[in-house]
Amino acid sequence: MLVGTSKIAVDLIARSFEIEVPDERVEEVLSRLEELFRIPIPNARLRAPEEEAVHSGDETHEISDTDINEESKSPSKKRRGNGKGAAKDRAFQLVELGLTPEQRADVRKDFEQRAPKGQNEQVAVLAVKLESILNKSDFTGDQMHSAFKIVDKPTPKNLMAVFGNMKRDGRANYSDNKLLVNSHTQDYVNYHMGKAPKSKS
Repeated sequence: MLVGTSKIAVDLIARSFEIEVPDERVEEVLSRLEELFRIPIPNARLRAPEEEAVHSGDETHEISDTDINEESKSPSKKRRGNGKGAAKDRAFQLVELGLTPEQRADVRKDFEQRAPKGQNEQVAVLAVKLESILNKSDFTGDQMHSAFKIVDKPTPKNLMAVFGNMKRDGRANYSDNKLLVNSHTQDYVNYHMGKAPKSKS
């Protein structure tokens, strides 16, 4: 790679290509790529020219479909020989949701009856139930993590990516790192997810 240029390698579901551009045009090219593919392409995924000189070989970082689906919220993976530790996954904190023991039991009961499959359905069920109890429609990662603890289920490893996937599928909104329950979320849970059969006494 020529001095004063940056190489961008993009891999969109195995259709890869490389672009070599002058450093002063990197921002412009990134903006065009983002507009073309309608995806966020974080500047941090590029290797700075001075950093390139430190590494042996002509290594470039590929922006994969996984990076895109996670909306750049997941920590950067450690690259060989960079001498820096990999960033840790975000640790969510338990927070008080303000639920009474009866309401907590109601959340568990509703979750068991609906028997959601997959992370998107689990988040949707919990969010809609909390909305009905707390009369609020926006939930942080810490609040959803705490809700998962109530139903004794593991919190998705990349909860922010689940929020983003739900927005992409039109099942919720996602803004300022919060999941926003809307009518589509409610309809998805109340009309498109059948409740599990009640056990006969």
